[in-house]
Amino acid sequence: MVRHLTATVLLTLGFAPVVSAQPQESQESELLQADREWAKAAAAGDMETAFSFWAEDAEIYAPGRPPVRGMGEIRALVAMRRSVPGNFIVWEPLIADVSGSGDLGFTRGTYAMTFPGPGGDLVTTTGTYVSIWRRDEGSSWKCILEIHSPLPNGEPEAQD
Repeated sequence: MVRHLTATVLLTLGFAPVVSAQPQESQESELLQADREWAKAAAAGDMETAFSFWAEDAEIYAPGRPPVRGMGEIRALVAMRRSVPGNFIVWEPLIADVSGSGDLGFTRGTYAMTFPGPGGDLVTTTGTYVSIWRRDEGSSWKCILEIHSPLPNGEPEAQD
């Protein structure tokens, strides 16, 4: 009786747990594919498609830089980076995980960023990243938070 009453109160107040009907493995595969499509668009220079993977309120945290918040700042950062000859980034999503409710997830992978160094020669740094994703109303995944970290001296990531 108490459980039934508690469940009724929670449902009435709108606190019903949200559980996706889609199997967990399928959701993770879908999220990993979204990150792969995002990486492919960015590598091809298709920036309008690449921008479509970020949420309007997305944030980017990179070492040594202030946070970049919102699509206006993200577009400005990308435009600035793309205006520098030889500057580009590629990444490879390795894993994805999705919450039980199916509305949040993360991807993790590796990246390589190339840019002109202090002497003008191109330098490539490698690192790891984590992207936090939210499923929007249209059921597509949007990146809401991106964090990346360079590896020391461009060394490959240690595998557990």
